[in-house]
Amino acid sequence: MVIHPDNTPAIADVAEALDNIGLAVISTVTKSEDPRINAIIAAEPVTARTRRGPG
Repeated sequence: MVIHPDNTPAIADVAEALDNIGLAVISTVTKSEDPRINAIIAAEPVTARTRRGPG
């Protein structure tokens, strides 16, 4: 699998990011220039979930 900005979706919705943390992380890395991504990075529920793991 090749991860590239052209074939990775921009996860810009907090609920969607919480549903799929792995894809949200990949989206953040590949779409870092997208200003919507900063909202996901800053969203406390997402950052807390990635620190402690699922559940």
